[in-house]
Amino acid sequence: MQDKILSVEDFCSMLNRSDTETVTEEIISASGGLRKDLLERRTAAALVHEFIKSVLKEPDEPDITEAFYLKDIFECKVCLNHIAQIYVKGIMPSLGNVFGSREPVDHKGAEEIISAVFNRDLRVKPKKNTAFARPVILTDFGVEELLKEKESPIFINIDTRPEDDKEYGIHRKPEREIFNIPMSQIMKNPYCIRSVIETYAGFGVQDLLYPIVITGSDEQCAYTTAECLIDAGYHKVYINF
Repeated sequence: MQDKILSVEDFCSMLNRSDTETVTEEIISASGGLRKDLLERRTAAALVHEFIKSVLKEPDEPDITEAFYLKDIFECKVCLNHIAQIYVKGIMPSLGNVFGSREPVDHKGAEEIISAVFNRDLRVKPKKNTAFARPVILTDFGVEELLKEKESPIFINIDTRPEDDKEYGIHRKPEREIFNIPMSQIMKNPYCIRSVIETYAGFGVQDLLYPIVITGSDEQCAYTTAECLIDAGYHKVYINF
């Protein structure tokens, strides 16, 4: 029994602990799983993430940076945020330096996951990796929190979409303005953003210390761009997917 590989339906049945804690069809649909599919770790992460948000009303973690040390984090872009949230929350650990998205989940593994869902004392959050600088990954909630920080300067938001992207252009929002600088331009000369920072924040501002939030249509491109800026000496680089 302990070595049995579960189906999505089996896992959902284990999550249903009472009439008020129910895995609905909407949760299964949002996870991308099908009831008869064999349960993979990426699907388990998606199911659990949707479950704790919609049923347990547990908010997302604002900072999911640690998940981006996993070497396979970009393997499943649809699952990326699900995996990142469940990993950072400490509900599902890594398998070495990878998450192991396509690895099957057996009965024992499912029990461990579900125990951590309902008992936060069993969650083991990943240790902060301080070996070298990495961009900080923020959820939308994390960006909202950054906006509330009164002691730090407001950040500049840069969208790295290419010029031929249909969404290219400056998009104004009530709380922030987004400037479009294609990834190719930043990779060629990361200091090209100085003029934008000075236009937005004023001439003479310390651009290397100014908070920068990178967005874009492709998560991996945004991440690569952010790493380029860090290598160029920018100290406060964030990514918002």
